Amino acid sequence: MGNKIYVIRPGPVQRVADQGWSLSPAGVELTREFARQEQWGEMERLYHGPERPARQTARIISQVASIPTESNDNLRDIEDWTASAAGIAANSSGAPPREDSAGALGRITLCLNELLSLNGGRSIGVISHGRILALLYGEILGRRLSLLEWLSVPVPALFVIDVSSWLVERDFKYQ
Repeated sequence: MGNKIYVIRPGPVQRVADQGWSLSPAGVELTREFARQEQWGEMERLYHGPERPARQTARIISQVASIPTESNDNLRDIEDWTASAAGIAANSSGAPPREDSAGALGRITLCLNELLSLNGGRSIGVISHGRILALLYGEILGRRLSLLEWLSVPVPALFVIDVSSWLVERDFKYQ
């Protein structure tokens, strides 16, 4: 079998006061079920973005499948208009910094190539979030996804990239 990238979208989330986003109780249970049902045999390592739902998803899959995990900041979601004092101070216009779609797509593509290289081309898993995964998925499919199409992807979800061709080997299962 060829080398693959298992691309995972976290389960349902909820906003927790003073803690930000987290997997909801239903998200935790759905992720456990998802982890038990999937075949993870070829995956050597599971990388996740810094956001809490990605970390939680990685921890659950790791516990079920005994796959080592590692955080990677370049798997973070698209940076938004959320302002910080440092960000505003660094920008002479006063507007907070923002990552555009092209920059985010370039970042995650470079990250995937670096992770594959780091792992000797062996199969890996990555967990990130909706906006950046929608960009990556659309890029690989060669088209922009509609909002309705993206919203029909269940959570948690998985698609698999064949590394030799950079084509989707296994599509998301749509609801």
